[in-house]
Amino acid sequence: MDQGVKQLGLTLANLNLTNLQNLTLHLNKNDIGPKGISSLSSALLKCDNIKFLQMILNDNQIGSEGAKNLSFVLKDFKNLTILNLGLYQNEIGPKGGSDLCIGLQKCIHLTTLIINLDYNDTGLQFASQIGYALSECKNLTQLTISIISNGIGEQGLLYFQNNLVKHPHLLSLQIWLCDNELDYPIQQKLRVKLLKIKKLVKDLVLQF
Repeated sequence: MDQGVKQLGLTLANLNLTNLQNLTLHLNKNDIGPKGISSLSSALLKCDNIKFLQMILNDNQIGSEGAKNLSFVLKDFKNLTILNLGLYQNEIGPKGGSDLCIGLQKCIHLTTLIINLDYNDTGLQFASQIGYALSECKNLTQLTISIISNGIGEQGLLYFQNNLVKHPHLLSLQIWLCDNELDYPIQQKLRVKLLKIKKLVKDLVLQF
């Protein structure tokens, strides 16, 4: 299926997308690998003025290299305010997760972020990196993040929460952390910590 997404990339590359502000791509379960994402990412680099991006790539095989290519794209989207990124089960791993965080932390105008990274084996270090990346997005008011079954562990969660509480403007926060080897006392500590962000008291969802 890489060939199909390559063709999509070529088609987009031949269009005048300079003034495009909203883009939605749903490409779930298409056997997309690193080469396909590379082609698509090259085309998306022309979309300088994107403000709303929904890119749903769940259940593909983009791998760490594909995540790195997406990171390059995100770094160039200077005007991006709303991002919905679906990367469920894509074999991203620790290196891909790290590269993706580098791109996310450059999205400094983001107000809304929805990101699904379930079942990617990103590991403990990723929890620290994604937490730091999000702390750099100072304008973020709504965050939904799902990182089910990523081997985060207690130490990773500690890094994650310490960066999240640096977000005084968060109004809505939803986190899915199931299957990450987190016992009940640790879960409760996270809840108490996050409720110190006073604006979140009415709109906080935690799933373990």
